[in-house]
Amino acid sequence: MKLAEGTSTPRHGYYTAVFAFVLYGGFLLAKILVYEYGTPLSPGWEWLAILNVIEASGWVWWIIARHGLKFGPVLLLLPLICFIYSTVPVSLLALGLNIFPFPDAAVRSGMYMQSLMATNLWLFCAVMFSAKQSKQLVEKINGWFDGLYITPTGIWLLILLGMAIALLYLARFYTSGAANISGNSSRMEINTAFDNGKVWLINLCFAAWLISCAALYNSKQVREAINYCHVVVFTIAVIIFMYVNIVLGDRREIAFAIMFIGIMLCLRGRTWKVISILPFYIPVMIYFSLVRSGDSQSIAYMKQAEYYMNLYGEFIFPHYALIDHITLLKNYWYGSSYVTWIAEYIPTFGLWDKPLSIGVQLAKQLGGGMGYAYTPLGEGFANFGMASVLIVPLYLSIYMRVLASYHITTPLPFLLFLSISADINRGNFGGITGQLIMMIVIVYGFIAIAKTRLKITV
Repeated sequence: MKLAEGTSTPRHGYYTAVFAFVLYGGFLLAKILVYEYGTPLSPGWEWLAILNVIEASGWVWWIIARHGLKFGPVLLLLPLICFIYSTVPVSLLALGLNIFPFPDAAVRSGMYMQSLMATNLWLFCAVMFSAKQSKQLVEKINGWFDGLYITPTGIWLLILLGMAIALLYLARFYTSGAANISGNSSRMEINTAFDNGKVWLINLCFAAWLISCAALYNSKQVREAINYCHVVVFTIAVIIFMYVNIVLGDRREIAFAIMFIGIMLCLRGRTWKVISILPFYIPVMIYFSLVRSGDSQSIAYMKQAEYYMNLYGEFIFPHYALIDHITLLKNYWYGSSYVTWIAEYIPTFGLWDKPLSIGVQLAKQLGGGMGYAYTPLGEGFANFGMASVLIVPLYLSIYMRVLASYHITTPLPFLLFLSISADINRGNFGGITGQLIMMIVIVYGFIAIAKTRLKITV
């Protein structure tokens, strides 16, 4: 049995299922014991970090052995990023860094809950697909990509549209005044000057454009139709957008496209190529985190907090909502936030104020700033308390499984969901769903443009 295809015989299926539940039960018990025998003064951060790493190693082996080198890495994405969000802050706490301005007991409860959520997510994601289903899904996805095509008119319309978005982004950068204060102001000050109104839609559109281009390029007949001029214009558009993004300290949109490309490479059986790129990609992202603030070198406490926010902020500040709710023992929302988010996307036409997202409300409560958000677990705890360590990973894995259903003829929703795995681990349900819907619509729109047939007669 080739590893690329995973294991699918009944005997293999029985043993891998037994191993999965032993792996799950063992680490669940170990984390509970470490929590029970620890104290707020001696919380066992080192042990928790070690358990997280060993647990992730076991699940990576299990999923690859079960689902193969094509679908296995794709299935790993969501729980692996959840593992990183669980382990980075715990590792910093193990080093004695005071990264959370909350009581020790609340921080301890929050970090152990996050780790238990990761344990449950590993299990649920691993068993959502059988080996046979994963193989069929790979064939379905690759077949869909192979069926994509472009027209001579459509490809130029698509590429020039991307150039227009990049130039609009560049124009906004200079007309907003952000360019004038870059280099001698903090990232938050630059972004405050730049990001007024609906500028985030430009970022989202460009990310969707990149993903559309990557999806089309995955088709052999599209690759054969592309020429040197197409590549040059595409490259210039990406450079323009990247220039502004680097100055603003933003890497989110490019990360979406890179994730999407990595997923496609794995599904095509080029997993080792993706693995070979990681040693270069990860240091670049870390370096980018270090240099994206102009005043992160100060050693005063608040400046140290800003330094760690820029280096590890996306793994630290999203946990504030969870720990804040644990600290203040707020009333539960009982699922209301999973419904009320719809009002944020309903046009008001200026007749009434649009409700603020729960993430913006939290940022205002904590005095403003960047990086604050409700993670899936933070929102889950606000709604359901301790039961959220089970409810949240269950709904995330079901969400993923539904998008991969054969009743949905296109694989784009499933692939886009996985491409925003980092945002999913630091965003609330409404934000994730709204962003996913918009990306699906925009990507489909761009792909439709690439198929345009336009004849001009004189």
